[in-house]
Amino acid sequence: MPIDHHHVALNVRTARVAHGLTQRELADLVGCRQALISATELGLRPTPQLLERLASALGVEVAVLLRPSRARLVQGGRDAAA
Repeated sequence: MPIDHHHVALNVRTARVAHGLTQRELADLVGCRQALISATELGLRPTPQLLERLASALGVEVAVLLRPSRARLVQGGRDAAA
């Protein structure tokens, strides 16, 4: 089953916000640039290594980042999941 990178994006953002972290703070914990966190949250395909580091920094299993998200992405004031 292919990975839905939009679910990954939403799950990473949801977990980051739940932990009260900025993208820069998460990037520092993961050991990457803030731009990579931003790109991941926008749906760029993360490497398996990045997924592992994100999961570790966020205190979740990689499977949690991969599963279908119940969160909704809001862009430009509109609900993108609608």
